[in-house]
Amino acid sequence: MEIELTKENYDGEVIKSNMPVLVDFWASWCGPCKMVAPIISQIAEEYNGKVKVCKVNVDDQGELAAQNAIVSIPTVILFIDGKPVKKIVGAHSLDDYEDAIDEFIWLKLINYSVQCINIHTQWIFMHCFYMI
Repeated sequence: MEIELTKENYDGEVIKSNMPVLVDFWASWCGPCKMVAPIISQIAEEYNGKVKVCKVNVDDQGELAAQNAIVSIPTVILFIDGKPVKKIVGAHSLDDYEDAIDEFIWLKLINYSVQCINIHTQWIFMHCFYMI
């Protein structure tokens, strides 16, 4: 499912999201945007529950386009923890978008795993230290 973004729901859906967010900036008159649209829909289906997929019509939401420095469409931005981590300008293949998403999902997973290992190691050290 794709979510239409407006300035009213942008912060809640993107900035405060607890999952990665892929935002497609598009316009109805844009030919390359029409080529990308079914790819974005496919990503929304394939990554359902893992990545939130949103769309911004730049004609209707010019403020959001300006806020995200959109100078060409289509532009797709991947946000993680409310921050833009990858910007893809122009029409690209499904593989290009999936590679970008997968790269950052894996980096986040690895980072989370390292944090868990560090916490676990600290716990073990503290308990072993007190046993001595």
